[in-house]
Amino acid sequence: MSYEESPSLNPQPPYVTESSERPFPESELRDRLGEPSVAPTAATEPPKAKVAVFPALPVQTTQQRIHLPQRFWSWVGLKDKTLFDLLQLLGASIAVPVFLALLTYQQAKTADDRQRHEMMSNYFDEMTELMLNKNLGESGQDSKVQSMAPARTLSTLRQLDGERKGQLLKFLYESNLIGQCKLSAKPGQPTACQDPVLDLNGARLNQTTFDQPVPLPGINLTAAFLPGAQLPKFDLSRAQLPNANLEGANLTEAILDQAQMVKVQLVNAVLKDANLHKATLNGAFMRKADLSGATLTEAKLDKADLQEANLSNASLVKAILTKAILKNANLNNADLADANLKEAKLTGADLTGANLENAGS
Repeated sequence: MSYEESPSLNPQPPYVTESSERPFPESELRDRLGEPSVAPTAATEPPKAKVAVFPALPVQTTQQRIHLPQRFWSWVGLKDKTLFDLLQLLGASIAVPVFLALLTYQQAKTADDRQRHEMMSNYFDEMTELMLNKNLGESGQDSKVQSMAPARTLSTLRQLDGERKGQLLKFLYESNLIGQCKLSAKPGQPTACQDPVLDLNGARLNQTTFDQPVPLPGINLTAAFLPGAQLPKFDLSRAQLPNANLEGANLTEAILDQAQMVKVQLVNAVLKDANLHKATLNGAFMRKADLSGATLTEAKLDKADLQEANLSNASLVKAILTKAILKNANLNNADLADANLKEAKLTGADLTGANLENAGS
């Protein structure tokens, strides 16, 4: 029997590879085959046999891989838990902290709201006391009261939310403390205006909101900080707003007839269809403001910055625009009859359909 035909070397392995390893020594092999044992030489050495090589399986390691997760879950107290159980636990571990955070936030919000409410009530009580017993707002008022009331008002405004700021302003206005004009039968033409008692110069009125449009003719908000204020359809005729910051404010259809708005900040503000008849806007910053359809007849806009502003369909009859900057402004179908445009900069402005009759210097 030849070496290759040996039945002991013809197993049925899962795969066969070339190997120089023998399953047992050559001398033992020759004894089994009945051949004399001779020292192997290059001539007599048989060819390498094709033998089955079974990879050594790391039994202990495999067992460790199998049993490690079981030991791990037992160790953390989650033995025999299904994937659904684990997902539920994970959801709870996330939901509980989120719930606690929301609860904490709500409690803090409630506490802040309660604090602001108390602050507002105390302020109303103090101001009522000053008006009734200290002659606040009258000619014979104490000088100390006159200086204390504005300071107390400005301090309170800084700590209130937008809705309460609106309530406070309404209270001061109706108490004739921040300027007031009596309304006439015709909107936008108030009469008998009073000077303000309180100076709210620089008041922080950002995010001020009102439940509904409130008539505030003659109100004095000089240098007030009102970015983003929502004042659509408000009557602000003859209002004192020089140096006020109304950037991004909504003044759609607002009445600003004869308002004093020198160097006011109205960048990106919306004044669509607003009434600015005879308003004083000298040096106003109105870049990208929406003044479409607005009434600016006889308005004073000397050196006003109106770059990229939308003045389409606006009425600027007899408006004073000397040295105004109107670069890239939209004046489509605007009425500029008899307007003063001396030294105005109109580079890139769209004057399509505009009425320029008698306009110029």
